[in-house]
Amino acid sequence: MAELWKTRRWRFLLDLIDQLPRHSRYSEAQADDEELADAIIRSSRELPAYKVRLAEFDAVREELMVVSDRLGTLISMKSGKPLPPRPRPVTAIERARERQRRNQHEELVAQVLPHKRPE
Repeated sequence: MAELWKTRRWRFLLDLIDQLPRHSRYSEAQADDEELADAIIRSSRELPAYKVRLAEFDAVREELMVVSDRLGTLISMKSGKPLPPRPRPVTAIERARERQRRNQHEELVAQVLPHKRPE
C-alpha cells in the first residue's frame, strides 16, 4: 500500500478500497466519521441504495434473510403496514429480465396510448 501511495497510483488504491467488505474497519471508520456525515448532508446528495454483493451472500446470510422476512410478515400482520423484504443480490440475468419487462410495458403503453410514445 505504501508503494502505491508513493507512486501516486490513486485510481488503483481507490479501486482496492472500494473492494473492501462492508464489515471491514475502513467501512466502520467511514460510517462513524462525523466530518464525512456533515459533508454528505451539506452536499444534500442521497446516499446510494445499499446493494448486497453476491460474494458476501452466503448460506447463513440467506437463512437470516428468510427469518427477517418472516418476522417482517408477522409484524406487518400485527401493524397492518407491510414491510419490504430485505435486499438480496441482483444478478445480470435479473437485471436483463427487468429491462425486458420494462421494454414490453413501454411498447404496450405506446400501442394503447400513442401520445405516450417515447421520443
